[in-house]
Amino acid sequence: TPEGTLPLPLRDAILQALRQNLDLLIEGYNPRARTQEVTREDAAFDPAAFATLKYNETKTPSGSTVGGFTAFAHSERETETGNVGVRKRFTLGTQLELALNNDRTDFNSASQVVNPGYRTDLTLSLTQPLLKNFGVEANETPLRLARGNLSIAQSVLAQRVQTVVAQVEAAYWDLIFAIDDLEARRRSLRLAEAVVRLNQARVRAGVAAPVEVTQAEATRAARVVDIITGEKAVRDAEDGLKRAMNFGLAPGEPEFTIQPTDRPTVLGGPVPLEESLKAARERRPEVLQAQEQVRNQEVNYRFTRNQLLPTLDLVGKIGTNGLGSTFNDDFDRAATGTFPTVEVGLLFEYPLGNRAARSEVERARLLLEQARTSLRNVDQQVSVEVREAVRQVRTTLERIEATQRARELAAEQLRIEERRLQAGVSTTFQVLQFQDDLARAEANEIRAATDYRKALATTDRVTAATLEKYQLGP
Repeated sequence: TPEGTLPLPLRDAILQALRQNLDLLIEGYNPRARTQEVTREDAAFDPAAFATLKYNETKTPSGSTVGGFTAFAHSERETETGNVGVRKRFTLGTQLELALNNDRTDFNSASQVVNPGYRTDLTLSLTQPLLKNFGVEANETPLRLARGNLSIAQSVLAQRVQTVVAQVEAAYWDLIFAIDDLEARRRSLRLAEAVVRLNQARVRAGVAAPVEVTQAEATRAARVVDIITGEKAVRDAEDGLKRAMNFGLAPGEPEFTIQPTDRPTVLGGPVPLEESLKAARERRPEVLQAQEQVRNQEVNYRFTRNQLLPTLDLVGKIGTNGLGSTFNDDFDRAATGTFPTVEVGLLFEYPLGNRAARSEVERARLLLEQARTSLRNVDQQVSVEVREAVRQVRTTLERIEATQRARELAAEQLRIEERRLQAGVSTTFQVLQFQDDLARAEANEIRAATDYRKALATTDRVTAATLEKYQLGP
């Protein structure tokens, strides 16, 4: 505003903090990077096309004896090869390859009837693991781990967001407390000034001693000091909120005063414990991270156990081939299927001792037990935090009621004592004491109200309700 005051709702302060927080910006890259890892692992099952083109020239020496003499000769062969095809891996571990191979061979020998000769092979090859690396889970392990890591990254980001929101909320309510407490101190100063004027009038009327004016003026001076201290507390709390928002403290930014527009009103009764515990276990980012880590380790453990099995692969190939003096003749003969090729077999391999695989299984088992223990530890920590937060909400609600009643009684006592002073049956010291009591009661009431809203913010954080409350979800 032209006066240099910024009216600021709590939600705007939170959004500003989220936009400006560099840690969140840095953390936000991790889920995006993990998404690309998921795509990379899923791409392992994409089909792949391939092609080769090569030229080969071979000269082979040969010898023969004619009429007692040894004659040397050589044979030459030039081969031009072109292959194209496509291969794909499936989640069962199956690998299929369809290939078209074509060779053109030119010999320098007159004994070759078809020269140059063209040969075409069209084959479909299959490899199917039967033990090791068989099944969807064994082949999707990297993909499932990548998806788990993505979930963990998203939970970490959500946790960081909730932490920032909680910091802003605490700073916001601290500023409100400092402002309201300063106003209470100013009211206390005005009360002291009223006593000074009253005593001055009583001294002039000859019904009071000058020392009572002195007492009132001393108290007024002390309350001026309290106001100076309170003004500093407001500026400190304002800087704390600006720091939490990362806004308004950088060199070159204009100076402004924050005017919070939300009030620490009571929003409801005590928070139900069982519902809060259930919500925390279902939504708390730390719990979700620990649960996902357990799932990842379970997937890894099952994969390493699969790797204990021997390799037993079913291999097969079916195809057709042809031969001709031209490419067309060669291809036509291959297309008729007159010259088929069929191949089937088993490949077996097992490392003696299998120590490497056994070591990996034991390592995976230990990591799984570690993850499960960590999950139990996190669950206990979350349970303690939720119980403390729920108790704090209940306690602050009781404090609000008690401090409100205490402030009302302190105000009533002060009014009675002021009338007694005017009637000459009380002293300035007693009135000032009651003023101090009222000031403390007002400060306690303000503190209880702001502590209540901070306790609600803590409850939202420990039950992972912050994002939903402020509509900060994806």
